[in-house]
Amino acid sequence: MNKKILTVTLNPCVDKTITIEGFEYGGLNRAKNTRVDIGGKGINVAKVLSSFDASVFACGIVAGKQGQEVISFLDDKGIPNSFIQVVKGETRTNYKVFDNKCKIVTEINEQGFCVNEVVMEECVNNIIHLLPETEIMVLSGSVPSGVDDGIYKRLIDVCKKYDNKVILDADGDKLKLGIEALPYAIKPNVFEFEKLVGRKLKTNEEIITAAREYIDMGISIIIISMGAEGALFLSDNEVYMATPFSVDCKSTVGAGDSMVAALAYGLNQGYTLEVIARLATAAGSITASKEGSNVCSLDEVMEKVSLVQLRKL
Repeated sequence: MNKKILTVTLNPCVDKTITIEGFEYGGLNRAKNTRVDIGGKGINVAKVLSSFDASVFACGIVAGKQGQEVISFLDDKGIPNSFIQVVKGETRTNYKVFDNKCKIVTEINEQGFCVNEVVMEECVNNIIHLLPETEIMVLSGSVPSGVDDGIYKRLIDVCKKYDNKVILDADGDKLKLGIEALPYAIKPNVFEFEKLVGRKLKTNEEIITAAREYIDMGISIIIISMGAEGALFLSDNEVYMATPFSVDCKSTVGAGDSMVAALAYGLNQGYTLEVIARLATAAGSITASKEGSNVCSLDEVMEKVSLVQLRKL
């Protein structure tokens, strides 16, 4: 039996998606539709993995009434979980304004609760307790106020003592510092990757050349997503350009998280990078076709995976 995939969400949220028909900046906008979902990048990854019938376990930190809603949601979905609960503060609400006319999402994310050193140490110890039964740990998303950007680096160092694979999906200093601990895989989008390397990357060849520097450092897999244009998948001896099939985009929320989940699932199943590239691209595309932070299912992915165009570079 395969060990668990552990998803860590230090700053979960309640996603409130408002759909409008033609956004008027500075003017009156009437909601065509409003929906509320439990979210946060790690939570989204756990939702996808659960729909894939993978052995997933969710952990992290929550606060307040909305934090209880996060836990209740996971319980209702049958996703095993263990969250440290902060006494003061409230789990944040993230607002997604989807303009159905031009298919653009504008995000407004609250900062959320504050975490002190005592709570963070309790969370780290909780994660350490779960690592012996873990094969893959997914670290993704933002961190609460009061938490150092080096927390992912610390958790990667701890996880590697148990010979586990770590997938890191973060940006800014959290990504930069996390890479110093050499996670097994990273999944920045092209803008996050450009910020990491400190320069504009105009072609796929430039992106690949820059990514190889991190492969040479010891990172095994790098996925660089480019939205509707597709994604690059790199390992030490393979590079694939995956082009997705066309979908009616209803929300980009959770699309990247679905790619991360497919990567974790593929590693758990022992799939090749070629197969993972197809699965991850299909998963991201299908999730983008859903409203709010709804995510893909394995049946949907398998039905469409053959439509992904894959080119070896």
